[in-house]
Amino acid sequence: MLNTDIYLAPDGKPVFSATIDKKGTSKLGVLSNAIKGADIYGQDIEKVDYGFVAYYRVSYNFSLANVPSYVPSKFVFSADLPGKITKMKGGSFQESKAIWQLEVGKDVDVYAESKIVRWWLIVLTLLVTIVLLYVIIATRWRKKA
Repeated sequence: MLNTDIYLAPDGKPVFSATIDKKGTSKLGVLSNAIKGADIYGQDIEKVDYGFVAYYRVSYNFSLANVPSYVPSKFVFSADLPGKITKMKGGSFQESKAIWQLEVGKDVDVYAESKIVRWWLIVLTLLVTIVLLYVIIATRWRKKA
């Protein structure tokens, strides 16, 4: 889901904010409807799952050359991803939130990647492995006796 908001920055200038909600990890094209004249190419939200570790990647290409004059000259685009951000192109981040300052009239590529480690799955796998080893060793011990 893409949440949009317009608010006043501390300096009194309006700021347009578009935030990707981490619960909706599907492909989005909503921002171009929110800012008429803005084109978004290559938008992608991707989850790569390796069992113990999952990676979330978001990448967008904004073409803001033909944006109407009523849109603020600078606005914020952010993506709230699960886990901690490990890679990012441009912008800044705080824990799991990537933030980019976009300017009207410029083409911008944004990219962020986060990683989440499923510690509960690692611990569970270790416990099951220990129990299986115990059962195998106990079974062989009884056969010898």
